[in-house]
Amino acid sequence: MATAVKNGRGKKETATANTQLKEKLAQQAVGASTKTLPTPVEQPKEPVITLDDRIAKFKKLQGLNNQRERLVETLENLSNFNLNQDFSSTFLLRDSGGLEFKTNNSNLIQLVTNQLQTTLEHRRAELEKQILEFNL
Repeated sequence: MATAVKNGRGKKETATANTQLKEKLAQQAVGASTKTLPTPVEQPKEPVITLDDRIAKFKKLQGLNNQRERLVETLENLSNFNLNQDFSSTFLLRDSGGLEFKTNNSNLIQLVTNQLQTTLEHRRAELEKQILEFNL
């Protein structure tokens, strides 16, 4: 350490190692605070949606709604069939070639209608989820 002469006597400088350390730490803290600030991140720009795109999405949403409405109507008809089922029911399948499968077995008819109802309810739930998650 350097000594200063005052009144003929040698005296140590008043700046001690402790104050120098404090100053150095303060400068580092000021420098560190500016370094730690996050740099502004550019937000990705949302894609521009044209009128035609929006109309196409709207038509798709309408299509999903139409599918759901037809499905609900089919489920109502199937439920009515189940409610009115008696021992005089007939189940008939006909292919494009005119071949037929016909049965009066009420147990088989009940199994087929239950499976149809389960499948249609599952599809309705899928459509409703698609409609709710749809973004215009």
